[in-house]
Amino acid sequence: MICHIKKHDKDGIPQMDTASFASFRLPRWNELPEIDLYMDQVVSFLQMKLSAFDGIASDSPVTATMINNYVKQDLIDPPVNKKYSRSHIAKLMIIFILKKVMSIPEISDTLYCINNIVNFEEGYNTFCEKCEKSVTSLSERKQDTGREAERIIGCAVDALSHKLYAVGCTKEIKDALEKAELENSARMKKKPEKEAKA
Repeated sequence: MICHIKKHDKDGIPQMDTASFASFRLPRWNELPEIDLYMDQVVSFLQMKLSAFDGIASDSPVTATMINNYVKQDLIDPPVNKKYSRSHIAKLMIIFILKKVMSIPEISDTLYCINNIVNFEEGYNTFCEKCEKSVTSLSERKQDTGREAERIIGCAVDALSHKLYAVGCTKEIKDALEKAELENSARMKKKPEKEAKA
């Protein structure tokens, strides 16, 4: 897990071991398997790399059924010859992490934006870097005794505001990308008509 209870203070209130946040790390694109993997290999790899998130929220562990559902929901492309590529695994890493705080439609919109704004390899590496930076920064937070409730409330409100901002930005960007696609499609249809008249 990312963190655990280190000790209790004099009043018996648990204190988090925030130092464990400092070692949090996600595999970069070039650290993902180079060869395509079968389903059981994918599940084992993801369970190992995402073990830091065990116990967070009420999510079940990574399963083949979940991955098959993500294929059916068009979150990831179908496997080729029952094998999953590096791109599949990178997307699954993002999905299993974000599902802690986002709905499937919100994650779908996020992946859509990443795919259409930057090279996916670059987008995945950026996701890992931002995720690590956010988590490891928690190791620097002081835990003042007697202010546990304030800390919990503050973190919960921060989580809410960050999600609202992320979902809002994603929707705005997706709408702009889809509008640009429609306009480009309309221009491409008009071009043959003009050439035919000429």
